[in-house]
Amino acid sequence: MLDGFPDIERDGPDACLASEEWRIRNLYMWEDMDTGKIVAAKLRPEQSYFLDHNHTRNFILKCRKIGFSTFEIIRALDKCIFNVDESGRNGNFLAALIDKGLGDAEKKLNIARVAWKEGINHPDQRIAAIWLEIRRRVTLIVDNQSEMRWSNGSSIQVGTSFRGGTPRQLHISEFGYIAANTPEKAIEIVDGAINAVPPTGRITIETTHEGGRWGKCFDMAEIAMGSKGKQISSIDWKFFFFPWYEHPSYKIQEDEELTSDLKKYFDELENNPSDELKDYFKRIGSNEIPRERKNWYAKTYKVLQFGMFKEFPTTESEAFMSQIQGAIYPEMITLRAKGRVMSLTPEQGCPLHIFCDIGISDFMAAWLAQITPMARMFHDHYEREGINAYTLAAKIHEWHSQFCRDADNPVPMGKVFLPHDADKRAPGDGKTFKNHLEEGLKNQFVGLRAPMVVVVPRTSDIWNGISAVRRLVLPNAYFDPRCDVSRKVNGINLPSGIGCLQGYHKQPPGASGSLREEPAHDLCSHSADAFRTCGEAMERNMLQTANNYVPAESRPRDTAGRLSGAGL
Repeated sequence: MLDGFPDIERDGPDACLASEEWRIRNLYMWEDMDTGKIVAAKLRPEQSYFLDHNHTRNFILKCRKIGFSTFEIIRALDKCIFNVDESGRNGNFLAALIDKGLGDAEKKLNIARVAWKEGINHPDQRIAAIWLEIRRRVTLIVDNQSEMRWSNGSSIQVGTSFRGGTPRQLHISEFGYIAANTPEKAIEIVDGAINAVPPTGRITIETTHEGGRWGKCFDMAEIAMGSKGKQISSIDWKFFFFPWYEHPSYKIQEDEELTSDLKKYFDELENNPSDELKDYFKRIGSNEIPRERKNWYAKTYKVLQFGMFKEFPTTESEAFMSQIQGAIYPEMITLRAKGRVMSLTPEQGCPLHIFCDIGISDFMAAWLAQITPMARMFHDHYEREGINAYTLAAKIHEWHSQFCRDADNPVPMGKVFLPHDADKRAPGDGKTFKNHLEEGLKNQFVGLRAPMVVVVPRTSDIWNGISAVRRLVLPNAYFDPRCDVSRKVNGINLPSGIGCLQGYHKQPPGASGSLREEPAHDLCSHSADAFRTCGEAMERNMLQTANNYVPAESRPRDTAGRLSGAGL
């Protein structure tokens, strides 16, 4: 037993039952994650650490198979049985659990059901006797797929959201998935369920992350990470990170050959360790991740590749690079990892083209790019809501002033490529978006040649355009850091241009669990559609420079040394 911890033999059952820690560590039965057998619960090291250090508001960023959902549902059951309110009476404790799917939530409720029913079969006969007395005093009066309720007025309710009542404990599982795939549901959870918990109640969000550095899950993580090292109040959030390399099961003795990429990966981790790795190295007395853990990582990496960032992150920042389920451009993770996000200098004489999308509610997205035989260089990204063609024209003129006016580095402005719906006439003045943009550009580019506006014909299938991006754009794509700047609007993080491509995904699974073969329309889709305009224009050979552009060092120059044909 731990020092100062009750002992059932020494102190008797009443003293033990008065301690929540003793109850959580000793009283319950659960299904062993490795064998599937019902056994006396024994906390994993991560669960034990959380029990000792948790707060009233907790955000847990973690790897797979830690067991926090099991821990939280057991704690909810414990509170329902043993809670004592202000009047000294037991009961009337409401615990709520929210999960990504109703089936997932119902499975977690079954953990409490097993613990309640199997307590009388505990291998320690003294604890089995305690359970006989518990069930004599408190009876289970409602037991269905979404609720367990006891005769003392306490209950556990599970679902995909929660409204109504005042839960004293709220557990939100897989919030990263919820925020990435159904952002409106994530907003509802934050605005409704989280705000329903009183300051003295407990909230725990536990999740792997997906979807990058935007969305409600990232917002909540960022708030919690901001409290590190600070004195926090009851309504401040406390951050926990549980990486793969401390999990007792994630190691194998058989040597697995490390690829050159993995050797470089581990070298960088060990030479520039995060704060968490520094603490880990201090505890194990080494400055290297143990070989048996590297063996496990290498074998698992063969299957998951960059999915490791989501399922088994090594660092907090790595978790936020994770790819969303059903990602349409999974290559974006690889491009970022290979260093394709770098400072770019525009090529002299190579036209700067603009690829756009016109969304609903005056939502605009645009990419500024140069297309050469060897590279697709994306220099900037722009996305705004509530703007019109004239605002876009002003942005194009701003880009011209920024990139094209340097006499020592002449870069011509190319064309503006619009999607097919830019030729649709508006009911008011009968003009098309293309007409309005051409007028706006004429007003902006006074005394200069305005870029030509071109409409890319509609593709027969959106997946043809996506395929063109994969074949013609991404393999040779490079992005300036300007394309990776996220924005905050009304306190909400919005994805950067690169974040949009990384987060662009198929619609979430339907009731059958299968992915639907249609892109989801969300905060990522507008910029992804603008990027697709580039692929479709290239597919139709609408960018002559893609075939005919000659690198600067190979082009003729005039007597003054200036590039032939450069400039406007």
